[in-house]
Amino acid sequence: MSKPSSINRSTRTIVGVALAAVIVAGIVMTSASALSTQDRISHAGLGPIKLGMTERQIERAAKRPITLGASAPGADCALAALAGKTHGLFTGRRLRRIYLRTPRFATPKGVRVGSSEQRVLAAYPGKLRRQSQKFTPEEDDLILRKGDRKVIFSIAGGRVAEISSGRTPEIDLVEGCS
Repeated sequence: MSKPSSINRSTRTIVGVALAAVIVAGIVMTSASALSTQDRISHAGLGPIKLGMTERQIERAAKRPITLGASAPGADCALAALAGKTHGLFTGRRLRRIYLRTPRFATPKGVRVGSSEQRVLAAYPGKLRRQSQKFTPEEDDLILRKGDRKVIFSIAGGRVAEISSGRTPEIDLVEGCS
């Protein structure tokens, strides 16, 4: 079991890249959001925010502005804040992945950031694939797949540190847009 102080580097890298994009874009977070604690993260998206939506469609669904961060020259990938501790990865100007680092939202089975690894396994018996994390192989991702979409539960210290929902290939990226 890993030490709590070693919260996985890949998660920190993803969050760092997402936060840098938010700062660069000058996004001001607002509490006027259509997202509620009743919204669920799933293979389809997060509540009214669905994978495949454009920036403008998300703004209408979430009832708040978002701004895509700057892409690297020649890259077709950007990050944006969707809500507090919730970010989206866009390619082709469409949402392809959601990063959730808050216990505010849960899956339809009630799993949320902070849930125990045992809670995840009990909620999805026989449906999860375990995979070592790239930068911290002593920690695992539990992957729930449905077609070309996945929900990934990143485990650190025996607890869910992040939940990601997205489609391949973007859901398999380990450092934001790379």
